[in-house]
Amino acid sequence: YEYYKSPPVIGDAVSGNSNQLSSSSSSLSLSTSLEEKHGEFFKNLVERMKPHVFELEEGEGQEEGQAQIEARPRQFYHLHHMKTGGTSLSNLISCATRRYETIYQRFHGQEQGHGHKNNNDKAQANTQANAKAHIPSFRLSECSKHGYERCVMQKQESCRNSIESAAVMTYCAPLAITDYFNWGGTHGRNTYTNSAGTNSAGTNGSNTRSISSSSSSSWIPSVTMLRDPVNRVWSMYRFQMKYCYQCKPLLQIYDDIDNGNTDQYSGICLPQITNHLTRNLLTNLTFDELNNYTSTMTDEQKVNDAIHSVRNRFTVVGILERLEESLDLFSYSFPWLSEDIRDLSSLEDLFNGGDHHHDTMNMNSDFDWKSAIDETESTCTFPHSNSSPRNNGCGEGRTHLDVPSQPDEETRRVIEQHNMLDKKVYEAALDHFELQKLAVNWVEGEGFE
Repeated sequence: YEYYKSPPVIGDAVSGNSNQLSSSSSSLSLSTSLEEKHGEFFKNLVERMKPHVFELEEGEGQEEGQAQIEARPRQFYHLHHMKTGGTSLSNLISCATRRYETIYQRFHGQEQGHGHKNNNDKAQANTQANAKAHIPSFRLSECSKHGYERCVMQKQESCRNSIESAAVMTYCAPLAITDYFNWGGTHGRNTYTNSAGTNSAGTNGSNTRSISSSSSSSWIPSVTMLRDPVNRVWSMYRFQMKYCYQCKPLLQIYDDIDNGNTDQYSGICLPQITNHLTRNLLTNLTFDELNNYTSTMTDEQKVNDAIHSVRNRFTVVGILERLEESLDLFSYSFPWLSEDIRDLSSLEDLFNGGDHHHDTMNMNSDFDWKSAIDETESTCTFPHSNSSPRNNGCGEGRTHLDVPSQPDEETRRVIEQHNMLDKKVYEAALDHFELQKLAVNWVEGEGFE
């Protein structure tokens, strides 16, 4: 974690946008400093962020004259933190997977069905050419308390089967849950020692800190979006002002927390406004701690664990305050998340391209596919979803009580006091964000493009 104690000084080597270097000599200097300071970590980041596409396989079912092609399980997940643009990102992901299925079915095998020696070969080729793609997706959210607990406690088999077979998952829950369902994995994860002096990421009976049900989980491509902690808390307060916070001023709610008067608040309401990002990024949680919103880890351990997750558990970490840059990073690592797929150089980038790929598409290189797609089919935008209600019901006669878009200075100060861990994690994420921007322009052996 030395990197976060002393972040890289990019300085004059970057002009305005850190993707663009000011000169070749600056590029050489920055390349040298990155390799010396970060070594294998930066190289791993470059490799991790290279484009990923879906791996497909022939499905069990097949309609007459049409092959069923499915994305294999466990290929991508989104860790959703409430009020970080997570619902909007989930909607973008859903739109992009539906678009992928549509485009695959329309353009798969443009060269197939021609030049075959007999009718059987031609019929088989036409069946493949008309293949129907399916990307199984599922969402698990701790906001749906009853269903979430039944799934986690192994009382709802259908939920667990859906998670098992999904190619794309959205977890609105702590990162530790992905380990529990074998969707986790990490690059060089550190371990910690608990108060009893035992290895906190080991397997020593009741002292085991990780809830992972498998020690051999492989790393799975994933994304998450973070947000300035004060902005996130204030947005959460405005969004759930009535149902979570009973129309009370936020300062009074924090006063209740400080004085232990918390029985009146239910569920995830209070954890959402007290270092929620840190908790959501923890991996060293026991099962009971996960369910009870508690932890015996020290604050320093929590911050270190959360920062390690930021650096090692995701393909891309987005920052809501830098949305356009974040979307560019998402679409670089996952071309199928591009806003408009007509911006791709070819359909090969969508189906076969990148360094993490599996050949799935046989395209006629002369086919003008861009002209065959209209804007409604090609575009998936980042919508503004789940905004604060127009009527929060906190005014006289259950009318709307106007709440400013930003907290006043005193409220801001109190929010910061109750979210100091989140502040440290967010600052580390901002540093990591800059490294991600540099990583996408890195060419092995040459430095920056």
